[in-house]
Amino acid sequence: MSQVWEPGRVSTINDALQLEWYARGSIVAYVLSNVSPQILQSWSDAALDVLRNWPQGTPYLALYDLSYSGVALGYMSLVKRRMCSLGITKAGEEQALVSIAQRGNSGSRVAIYTSMTYSGHLGGFLADIDARRSRLGQVVQYEAFYSREAAFDWLTGK
Repeated sequence: MSQVWEPGRVSTINDALQLEWYARGSIVAYVLSNVSPQILQSWSDAALDVLRNWPQGTPYLALYDLSYSGVALGYMSLVKRRMCSLGITKAGEEQALVSIAQRGNSGSRVAIYTSMTYSGHLGGFLADIDARRSRLGQVVQYEAFYSREAAFDWLTGK
């Protein structure tokens, strides 16, 4: 039987972005209900803040919840198909990778969760391609999922 995943804490960044914390704060989920360049910048700022405050020596475990209608395709379009990115924006990614390297956080993982709709399948497919490309020499592992529970299981190594 699969574990029921309930957030221990929820932080609202804006009307389109929430941070949910699971497993006593060891997993952060970024839940988007809409996308725009401004929302991506807010997400990037939030992700960089989370990374800066992540416990030293602890793998960064994150879920990108892109399951709301239209979010996966909008995100894919805005990031120019680079769906696997710690810092979300190009400038944010550079800062995020520096932060991870300085902290020695090896074993970090990001699960990208999309819906089972056509756009979700397309987004998940492209995220999977991007994840495979990013496996070469990366400190962070990425994987795409169509099930939230499967994403959490992968993040926790189950």
